[in-house]
Amino acid sequence: MLYRPPEGIGNRSNSSGTRVRIAILVLLVLSVMGTTLRLFAGTLHLVREPFVDPIVRYEQRFKPLQNVLPPRVIFGFVTDSTSPNEIEKRQRLVSYVLSPVLIDWQSDWPLVIGDFADPAAARDHIGAGLRVRHDFGDGVLLLERDK
Repeated sequence: MLYRPPEGIGNRSNSSGTRVRIAILVLLVLSVMGTTLRLFAGTLHLVREPFVDPIVRYEQRFKPLQNVLPPRVIFGFVTDSTSPNEIEKRQRLVSYVLSPVLIDWQSDWPLVIGDFADPAAARDHIGAGLRVRHDFGDGVLLLERDK
C-alpha cells in the first residue's frame, strides 16, 4: 500500500511553490519597470530643452543687419576670436546667413561686419581706423572706416 498524504498537505506545498514563483516574477517585472522608468526619465531633458541649430541662431542674430546692408558691396569681417579655425567658421557662417552679400575676412574694406561673442568687449577688438556705424546688439556690429 502506498502512502498518500492527506489532500490539504500536498496542496499547501504546491501553493507555496507557486507563491514563490509569482513573487520572483513580480520582482523581476518591477525591476525591469524601474530600469525602464529611470531610462525614460533620463531622456526627458531632451524634450524639455529644445535644440537650437547654430545656423538658425546666426540667422536670428544677423537678421536686423541683413535688412540695412547696401547692395553690391564687399564687406570686411572682424571678430573677437583668436583661433584661426574659429575665425574662419564664424566668417563662413556670417557669409552664409547674409548671402548673397560678399564678406572678405580682411577688414580693409570701407564697411566691416563685426561678429563678437562678447558684446561688452567688442570695442576692444574693433581696431584703429574703424568706428561703429550701427550696433545691432548681441555682438553684431556694422563698422565703417574713419574718413
